[in-house]
Amino acid sequence: MIKQVCKTVFKVNNSTFKSLKSYKDIPGPRSMPLVGTLFSLKGFGGEYNLLEFRDFQDILQSQYGNIVKWELFNQKNVYLYDPELIRQAFKTDGNTPHRSLLFPILKLHKKLGIKSTLSNSQGERWRKLRSLSNPCMARPQAILAYLPNQNQVANELIDLIEQKFNNDSNILTYHKFDQILRLLALEYVSEIAFDRRLYCVDEKKRLADVDQLVTSINTFFIQAGRLLFSPPIWKYYPTKDWVEFEQASRYIYKKTGEYIHNAYEDLKNNNTKQTILKEFLIRKDKHGLSTDDVVGLMTDFLMAGVDTTATAIHYLLYDLAKNPAIQNKLYNEINQVVGNSHEVTADHLNKLKYLKCVVKESLRLHSSVPANSRILTEDTVIGDYLIPKGVVLVFCNSNISKSEKYFKNADSFEPDRWMHEKDINPYAVLSFGFGARMCIGRRIAEQEIYLTMIKLIQRYRVEYIGEKPGLKIGLVAAPDRPLDLNFHRR
Repeated sequence: MIKQVCKTVFKVNNSTFKSLKSYKDIPGPRSMPLVGTLFSLKGFGGEYNLLEFRDFQDILQSQYGNIVKWELFNQKNVYLYDPELIRQAFKTDGNTPHRSLLFPILKLHKKLGIKSTLSNSQGERWRKLRSLSNPCMARPQAILAYLPNQNQVANELIDLIEQKFNNDSNILTYHKFDQILRLLALEYVSEIAFDRRLYCVDEKKRLADVDQLVTSINTFFIQAGRLLFSPPIWKYYPTKDWVEFEQASRYIYKKTGEYIHNAYEDLKNNNTKQTILKEFLIRKDKHGLSTDDVVGLMTDFLMAGVDTTATAIHYLLYDLAKNPAIQNKLYNEINQVVGNSHEVTADHLNKLKYLKCVVKESLRLHSSVPANSRILTEDTVIGDYLIPKGVVLVFCNSNISKSEKYFKNADSFEPDRWMHEKDINPYAVLSFGFGARMCIGRRIAEQEIYLTMIKLIQRYRVEYIGEKPGLKIGLVAAPDRPLDLNFHRR
């Protein structure tokens, strides 16, 4: 049967089939019955620490090569460290590719009686949710419609910074600027998802529940990551990490439910207003989905769009501050294209080529998602191995994107390399994923990042004054230090 599959699906001839190795031949740490590689983990007598996931990836690759087997309890994983192997994996995607489920979120949804959302669904359920979402969130023209409102939010960030300057000074020291970035990202998201201003950035108008919502989202990401990358004791016993995760999640669902209900009522009274929420509600019946499904999508969007966007801008500001010549080159482009305009337009964004290179390079060095994955839905040939259905393929993009094999001076921040993007292997950097399950919010996130950087670099030269950041791993890989900056008025 397997031989026939190889012949028909992968065009494998008899001699090639004979040379294929089996799943059990893939190198990796010793695996034991029932528990897999559990005793290879720190805390169980081993050397590996899943909570330091990027280091974990690097160690596995250095010890075993470009394809590595890792088993834990009943889950079989194969780590891929070669863009060509990843390309082969994506070729099997089909119309409904399966991605690793986030089991802490799956358990939470079951406990709260929530159906699986876009980020944590598979098969036909995923296809319906994605089909509903694509026209509203993946088309460039749909996203550009929100640019005027996003300009207003970004201008409020500049107003906030300006208010903190002393009248006689052109330098402002701003500690923990990363906290403001999370508030900024929440405001961007709420404006699009709920058609509601939370006034996150404006300290005088900020709604009372905003700080707790931001804190809860941050806790959600940290604790979900800890639960995901640790032995699943929490499945059977409410550990401290699980309790904090559940409490944060309940608050997020409560508040987003309130926001969506209020927006829904407003939309019924104002049919001329165009929002993503309205588009979802209009289109849901066509795809056999309910209002509760829309609430789940919007909550997904909220949680995915805050820490990821804030982290990307955090790293961008750090990279530009540590590379003043590149920051000056970016300023010159912004000055030439945008000038002193307070309104960034679609035409401006289209012309800012170097800005896009800067963003891509920062994401290459600091991807907030250290790995992507696929669950094989059929026996598949990857490299020299025939890997069975059900195995999880893990694409180690944070390792590949900083490899000298694929990027000259890989540890250096060199945006000019993206001026020749056709020379870069598209599977070597997967900041937003790839293929049918590419991040649905990619275009929204990119537009928010571009706009924020334009506004900041247009007005200020930024200087980093903190220590070099390390890394903390949750569902999002983020700096482990606050963002302390000096803003110099231009």
